[in-house]
Amino acid sequence: MPFASKTPCRGCGATTHGRYCEACREAGRVDQRPSSSQRGYTYSWQQASAKYLEAHPLCVGYPLGFHGKVVVPAECVDHIQAFKGDYKLQWDEANWQPLCLACNSRKGVALEGGLPRD
Repeated sequence: MPFASKTPCRGCGATTHGRYCEACREAGRVDQRPSSSQRGYTYSWQQASAKYLEAHPLCVGYPLGFHGKVVVPAECVDHIQAFKGDYKLQWDEANWQPLCLACNSRKGVALEGGLPRD
Protein backbone atom coordinates (compact mmCIF):
# COMPACT_ATOMS: atom_id res chain seq x y z
CA MET A 1 0.00 0.00 0.00
CA PRO A 2 1.52 3.39 -0.96
CA PHE A 3 2.29 6.10 1.53
CA ALA A 4 0.28 9.33 1.62
CA SER A 5 1.94 12.23 -0.15
CA LYS A 6 4.02 14.65 1.86
CA THR A 7 2.55 18.00 2.93
CA PRO A 8 4.23 21.26 3.99
CA CYS A 9 5.39 21.47 7.60
CA ARG A 10 3.30 23.97 9.57
CA GLY A 11 6.44 25.36 11.18
CA CYS A 12 8.93 25.82 8.35
CA GLY A 13 7.29 24.68 5.12
CA ALA A 14 9.55 21.69 4.47
CA THR A 15 7.74 18.61 3.17
CA THR A 16 6.87 15.97 5.73
CA HIS A 17 4.44 13.12 6.35
CA GLY A 18 3.07 14.68 9.53
CA ARG A 19 1.95 18.17 10.50
CA TYR A 20 5.49 19.12 11.54
CA CYS A 21 8.90 18.00 10.36
CA GLU A 22 11.29 16.38 12.82
CA ALA A 23 13.31 19.63 13.24
CA CYS A 24 10.23 21.67 14.16
CA ARG A 25 9.00 19.00 16.59
CA GLU A 26 12.40 19.05 18.32
CA ALA A 27 12.35 22.87 18.40
CA GLY A 28 8.90 22.84 20.04
CA ARG A 29 7.01 24.44 17.14
CA VAL A 30 3.81 22.47 17.60
CA ASP A 31 0.17 23.36 18.15
CA GLN A 32 -0.16 23.69 21.91
CA ARG A 33 -3.53 25.31 22.44
CA PRO A 34 -4.43 25.45 26.14
CA SER A 35 -7.26 23.20 27.29
CA SER A 36 -10.76 24.65 27.52
CA SER A 37 -10.54 24.84 31.31
CA GLN A 38 -7.18 26.64 31.04
CA ARG A 39 -8.86 29.16 28.71
CA GLY A 40 -11.58 29.86 31.32
CA TYR A 41 -14.33 27.42 30.32
CA THR A 42 -14.60 25.74 33.72
CA TYR A 43 -17.38 23.67 35.23
CA SER A 44 -18.87 26.90 36.59
CA TRP A 45 -18.93 28.30 33.05
CA GLN A 46 -20.63 25.13 31.76
CA GLN A 47 -23.33 25.48 34.42
CA ALA A 48 -23.89 29.19 33.71
CA SER A 49 -23.90 28.55 29.97
CA ALA A 50 -26.53 25.81 30.26
CA LYS A 51 -28.73 28.07 32.41
CA TYR A 52 -28.36 30.92 29.89
CA LEU A 53 -29.34 28.62 27.00
CA GLU A 54 -32.48 27.56 28.90
CA ALA A 55 -33.50 31.22 29.11
CA HIS A 56 -32.37 32.03 25.52
CA PRO A 57 -33.01 28.89 23.44
CA LEU A 58 -32.87 30.41 19.93
CA CYS A 59 -29.84 31.37 17.82
CA VAL A 60 -29.63 35.10 17.14
CA GLY A 61 -27.55 34.38 14.04
CA TYR A 62 -24.19 35.66 12.91
CA PRO A 63 -24.26 38.11 11.35
CA LEU A 64 -27.22 39.26 13.40
CA GLY A 65 -30.42 37.90 11.88
CA PHE A 66 -28.59 35.50 9.54
CA HIS A 67 -31.32 32.86 9.75
CA GLY A 68 -34.07 35.32 8.83
CA LYS A 69 -37.48 33.92 9.79
CA VAL A 70 -36.17 30.36 10.22
CA VAL A 71 -36.13 29.27 13.88
CA VAL A 72 -32.82 27.66 14.79
CA PRO A 73 -32.03 26.37 18.30
CA ALA A 74 -29.00 27.81 20.07
CA GLU A 75 -26.29 25.31 20.94
CA CYS A 76 -23.68 27.47 22.65
CA VAL A 77 -23.18 30.75 24.44
CA ASP A 78 -20.90 33.09 22.51
CA HIS A 79 -18.98 36.06 23.89
CA ILE A 80 -19.82 39.04 21.70
CA GLN A 81 -16.42 40.51 22.54
CA ALA A 82 -13.74 37.85 23.13
CA PHE A 83 -12.71 37.89 26.77
CA LYS A 84 -9.14 36.58 26.24
CA GLY A 85 -8.43 36.11 29.95
CA ASP A 86 -10.52 39.04 31.24
CA TYR A 87 -12.81 37.08 33.55
CA LYS A 88 -14.92 40.14 34.38
CA LEU A 89 -15.79 40.36 30.67
CA GLN A 90 -16.31 36.57 30.51
CA TRP A 91 -18.97 36.65 33.21
CA ASP A 92 -20.76 39.80 31.96
CA GLU A 93 -24.09 38.47 30.63
CA ALA A 94 -24.46 41.60 28.49
CA ASN A 95 -21.49 40.18 26.53
CA TRP A 96 -23.23 36.83 25.87
CA GLN A 97 -25.36 35.76 22.92
CA PRO A 98 -26.95 32.42 22.03
CA LEU A 99 -25.65 30.92 18.77
CA CYS A 100 -25.94 27.65 16.88
CA LEU A 101 -22.62 25.91 16.19
CA ALA A 102 -22.61 26.99 12.53
CA CYS A 103 -22.99 30.68 13.46
CA ASN A 104 -20.37 30.35 16.19
CA SER A 105 -17.90 28.87 13.69
CA ARG A 106 -18.78 31.51 11.10
CA LYS A 107 -18.08 34.24 13.66
CA GLY A 108 -14.77 32.67 14.67
CA VAL A 109 -13.54 32.51 11.09
CA ALA A 110 -14.75 36.04 10.30
CA LEU A 111 -13.23 37.69 13.38
CA GLU A 112 -10.21 35.52 14.15
CA GLY A 113 -9.33 34.31 10.68
CA GLY A 114 -9.89 30.65 11.48
CA LEU A 115 -7.14 28.29 12.62
CA PRO A 116 -4.54 28.32 14.04
CA ARG A 117 -5.73 29.87 17.30
CA ASP A 118 -3.78 30.63 20.44
